[in-house]
Amino acid sequence: MSFEQRKEEINGTEYTFQFPGVRAANEIADRAKNADGVLMQTKLQEELWKHVVVDPKVDFDYFDEKPKDYPKVLEVAQEVFNGPFAGK
Repeated sequence: MSFEQRKEEINGTEYTFQFPGVRAANEIADRAKNADGVLMQTKLQEELWKHVVVDPKVDFDYFDEKPKDYPKVLEVAQEVFNGPFAGK
């Protein structure tokens, strides 16, 4: 199954974001919560880096090298993760 992708150039680097699908998005949201159901930001972001930002592959170490990209990449990844983004 292929999902819609969105490309964004951020500070000279082209990033490709992809919605992982409804079921996968729900599973990601579940994994990012602690035993009390509280969302853990670090875990959510790790999931976004793994499943939503498809190119280049990123992680927290990547953003230590490119800190200016971090806020915008996170913003777009969260937008894409929140659902279909036709027309954007």
